[in-house]
Amino acid sequence: MASQSQPSPAENELATKLLALTERVRGTDMELSEESHNLIGRYLLTLTNYNQKVNLVGNCEPHMLIERHTLDGLTLVSRIRKELAANKGQSGRQRYLDLGTGGGLPGMIVALACPELAVTLLDATAKKCAFLEMVARELGQNERIEVVNGRAEELARESQFRERYRFVTARAVGTLKVTSELAIPFLKPGGLFLAQKTTSRIQAEIAESKDLLSSIGAEIGQIEALEQYEELKEALIVPVKKLHATPQKYPREWKQIVPAR
Repeated sequence: MASQSQPSPAENELATKLLALTERVRGTDMELSEESHNLIGRYLLTLTNYNQKVNLVGNCEPHMLIERHTLDGLTLVSRIRKELAANKGQSGRQRYLDLGTGGGLPGMIVALACPELAVTLLDATAKKCAFLEMVARELGQNERIEVVNGRAEELARESQFRERYRFVTARAVGTLKVTSELAIPFLKPGGLFLAQKTTSRIQAEIAESKDLLSSIGAEIGQIEALEQYEELKEALIVPVKKLHATPQKYPREWKQIVPAR
């Protein structure tokens, strides 16, 4: 029999750190089932290997993938689960969209931790979408996880995407004002855009986005600080709730959303 290759030190470290995180969140709203734990582990290992030939994530070190990116994604899982529990009367599988998903952080983490969601991962870069399609297929999740290659400001005008989602995230796309204009049109009235921000600029970003949020029919809810996690001590989840249908003029063209200086 041919001997199987041994896991590399990096693979062992990734598995060890993911197991430690899974134990750490046990009994909380971030808890992972055994299946979700295994799927996330396979995804992160594939991401690590693929990142050596295609730049998907800036830092693929095990400690960053687990203690920053995966934990970061699980804080969104916690918030989504709380929202779903508070609205149990809603029928059907709820839809979640991650804008500018890149290599799948946080979108793939949320997708694999929440099998009850129908997921769309959207990115403008074809090679990143090709990677995510491969992962979804290899993990047997391609019927539930849809990967879309395109620009948010264009797709938000199409009927199959506009006002179709209960939850939207967009971690590294831009300021609160920019991401809100892109995200809110995708949401159903009553849906939530869960913006991930930091304490350093949040007040300035809230002030900057006030008029825009009023125009697109949304408001900021109770901000959740994540200081209980040392790795995320400056991180915030800023929930932006959609109050009513967004006027058809939004989102505008990208050059209007982010004017050239």
